Amino acid sequence: MRTGTRLRSRLIALVLVGAVVALLASALKTPPLPTRGAPPGIPYAWGDNIVGELGNGSTVDSSVAVQVAGLSNAVAIAAGSYHSLALDADGQVWAWGGYFYGALGDGTGNVNSPIPVRAVFPPGVRLVAISAGGDHSLALDADGQVWAWGLNFHGQLGDGTTSDRSTPVLVLSSDGNPLSGVTAIAAGFEHSLALAGAVPPTSTPTPCPPTVLTVLCATPTPSPTPSPTPCVPIPAGTRLCQTPTPTPTPCPPTVLTVLCATPTPSPTPCPPSVAAVVCERTPPTPTPTCGSIPGPHGTRITTC
Repeated sequence: MRTGTRLRSRLIALVLVGAVVALLASALKTPPLPTRGAPPGIPYAWGDNIVGELGNGSTVDSSVAVQVAGLSNAVAIAAGSYHSLALDADGQVWAWGGYFYGALGDGTGNVNSPIPVRAVFPPGVRLVAISAGGDHSLALDADGQVWAWGLNFHGQLGDGTTSDRSTPVLVLSSDGNPLSGVTAIAAGFEHSLALAGAVPPTSTPTPCPPTVLTVLCATPTPSPTPSPTPCVPIPAGTRLCQTPTPTPTPCPPTVLTVLCATPTPSPTPCPPSVAAVVCERTPPTPTPTCGSIPGPHGTRITTC
């Protein structure tokens, strides 16, 4: 736990080597930095160094810019209250200075570092921007998600808790999912900001006009035979077995596909039925033949 208050003024600054170095040196009445021949992307720092926040391997304050140890491909830098950050060209974040509340993001959470240590992110995460707050840090990845670590007393890490984190965690939105679509980040003393792209409005699909609708059956569906099959004579007394004609099954709504065509004069019907039509002629009723047989007392009885 660090002592003292945050009321005393502090000056921690980091710059990348460039044309402004000579002007800064002149204003500070200090010898200019060797700009010629110095590799680009080298971070420099000066000011308070009580916990190694200058990153040069010591804890001695410096009134002139000193080179941060071990970094030669930095593309972005940021300064917190007692820690500093750098983003390298490989998309990795480096931190140095005070460990307070896990601000270095290296997972130790209890060791100051006067030289850069790598913040621990899940494999495959590539960072594109960084920002340092009082004792917390932010990083933006290539997928538009925000990572945070360090002090979380006021919820400035945005992970839905107030627990400090010694390694980066994803910032969540109000629905509990990771905040996404972010294009810029900023860390205040004990709060954080992110800029996300506008959410496109949900558009209602424009229905096809009735004259250009084409209805397709996703699966073959039998339908009635468009014209009757001519009947053929069947000999009397022939026994026929007929399979019942299935009832046409309409296309269920879940398997209908509606397409817009230009132009379609009429809906395309579903395939014709495969059911067979069998016709059977009813055999004629035979005409009864009448006759007579002898009856009692010499009479005859007529029968049919």
